[in-house]
Amino acid sequence: MNPIARLRATVASALDRRIARALAHLDQRRVVYCGDHVALIRLPSGRPLYLDTRDVSIAVHVMGGGVWEPEIAAALVDLARPDDTFLDVGANFGVHSLTMADHLRGPHPLHLFEPNPGVAALLRRTLMANGLGGRATLCAAALSDRAGEATLVQWPDLLGGASLRTAEEVLAAGRPWVGLAGPSETVTVPTVTLDAYCDAHDLSSVDLVKIDVEGHEDAVLAGMTGVLDRSPAARVVLEFTFAAYADPEGFWATLTDAFPHRWALAADGTRRAVRTLGDLQASTPHELANVVCTRTPPPWA
Repeated sequence: MNPIARLRATVASALDRRIARALAHLDQRRVVYCGDHVALIRLPSGRPLYLDTRDVSIAVHVMGGGVWEPEIAAALVDLARPDDTFLDVGANFGVHSLTMADHLRGPHPLHLFEPNPGVAALLRRTLMANGLGGRATLCAAALSDRAGEATLVQWPDLLGGASLRTAEEVLAAGRPWVGLAGPSETVTVPTVTLDAYCDAHDLSSVDLVKIDVEGHEDAVLAGMTGVLDRSPAARVVLEFTFAAYADPEGFWATLTDAFPHRWALAADGTRRAVRTLGDLQASTPHELANVVCTRTPPPWA
């Protein structure tokens, strides 16, 4: 074969491979509109996920081809042990739970907590569509430090930001994008402590927990002290919003007492050991930080 023919063959082969990859990518990312603001998307893992198309936080990111919080997903996968039970506190549309479903082999490894009624309804459909009805439990309540009821503030176009704090408190906690969202709505939701939930579901201890509840993380932790006392290998990944808590230093001290090992997760996937609250603040330019808290050294230590 002469050089020109060889070059043409090489270019044609390279183009064929690129086209095949592009088509595979499109197939994995296709979105089906189901009506009534609901879309069904297929994640890169192949798992289907129901979304609310009005949401400009998680939904628009995932429908546009992005991977949601890859640094958190990677940390959860690295922390997971095959027989773990995963508690997704503030599950939202369930992206992280679907990731963990492929890494845990237990008969009932997933417990999801999502108080937003509309999002919880989509999440229930997602679990069924993935054949996880027998492996997952969905609790449509907010975890807190007491049982009862609370007012959930939500924005129809910012469903990743629903909070048990008032809209004014959310803005004051350094979330300026909330001011760009449409009018907020409120709904009364049930609250439960994780201690009570674990007792009711025969969970003697907790293994791997993700907590992202828009500034209510301190109350969630206060409601799980009993089960933490029985969980020597507990691993928690939580969002820490510096201005959201009444006593951020006290909350950090509580985390320090409960978890000897703490690592900040940067958006680029970097993991940095942190000792003080100042260390955590220095690890991020943002108003919040994601932190891994463990009782034994994590696998990357």
